[in-house]
Amino acid sequence: INVRGLDDVDFTPASQPANWDYPDIDLPDGRVMRVLWMNKDEPAAYLDFISTLPAVVEKTVEAAVNSKIPPQLRRNAASGKEERIPEAKLEALTLIGPLPDVDDVTDVIVGIQKSIPQIEISVRVVEVSETDAFSFGFDTFFQSVETDPNSPTRTFFNRASTILGLPEIPGRGATFNPGSSITPLLIDLGTVTNGVQVDFLIRALKLFSKTDVLSAPALRVLDGYSAEIIAGEDIPFFEPKFSASGFSTISTSFKQIGIKLFINPTVVGRDMVRISLTTGVEAVTRESTFVSNDVTVTNPVITTRRISTFMDVYDGDTAILGGLLTRSKFDSENRVPVLGEIPVLNVLFSSRSKQVLQSNLIFFITPRIIDPSRDRRRMITPVIPSNDDGK
Repeated sequence: INVRGLDDVDFTPASQPANWDYPDIDLPDGRVMRVLWMNKDEPAAYLDFISTLPAVVEKTVEAAVNSKIPPQLRRNAASGKEERIPEAKLEALTLIGPLPDVDDVTDVIVGIQKSIPQIEISVRVVEVSETDAFSFGFDTFFQSVETDPNSPTRTFFNRASTILGLPEIPGRGATFNPGSSITPLLIDLGTVTNGVQVDFLIRALKLFSKTDVLSAPALRVLDGYSAEIIAGEDIPFFEPKFSASGFSTISTSFKQIGIKLFINPTVVGRDMVRISLTTGVEAVTRESTFVSNDVTVTNPVITTRRISTFMDVYDGDTAILGGLLTRSKFDSENRVPVLGEIPVLNVLFSSRSKQVLQSNLIFFITPRIIDPSRDRRRMITPVIPSNDDGK
């Protein structure tokens, strides 16, 4: 298809799931040219599919993939501003033919696009801290794993029992001894049947340990597409540089830290989601100071904890990933001024303490399949108020 002379055409796409560009371009022979904007590599797949339609088979409609059409502008719904989408991320499927036939082919493509399910991914990142006085028993995570005998590479964890001196876990029938002392928390990593139990377990952790919910992002992504969430900050690193004359300068670079999530979910069957996941947390734990040529530079030390996995999770279930442990030792000494520095007597006027802090990072991943066609039918179904008879 010759697209020369279209530089002055205002290509403004509609909203997702596909970027439809209207109005159509009227050609001299009475036909119309319609440009359907899509993500790169999508048009080729649609071209293979619509090649079986009568209008395309009979050459009534000419269809082709075209990447030479000028880059388009898209209006940001939040800001109201027009933003230019990078050309490398776009490709166009062009249809040329009589308007009714082009409409028929377009309806088929739109129907396919709107039938693609979306997947809502909810993630909660929880850090549980443990001191010498409290052990929350996470070692049992890795000793009570149930595997699917039909697929040894897939691991399911469908139990969630706790012993905390708390009420019964919803839907599990597990009871607790209210009079017992602090006892280990036993949770099987993996699939928990519903979000209520996940909330229960997090609340239980908070009662007996220092538990922080670091992040709780949620997003929707089309089936088979990738998505990412990055929540953090850029921290500076300083590096001294010295010239031949001894004059020093400080160069600054930045590193991004925080919580990062990269996920690619795919619907398998009717109620299973196959997830390719990489997630982790980077945080500053301490500072490191060095001196060079009388120049003192202090830089942060970053601790990284990351998980990469490939797993199957049922729609609405929660996969629990953990075991990212960090262990820190702290020595402290307290002295009474003057008296704490006198030999022999300093024993009476000073004290020393040691503390071991261990933290476990836990990820709760919950996928939910969103059927757009089902949601759309529910949205357009009229609500008829009942009459006085309640009918």
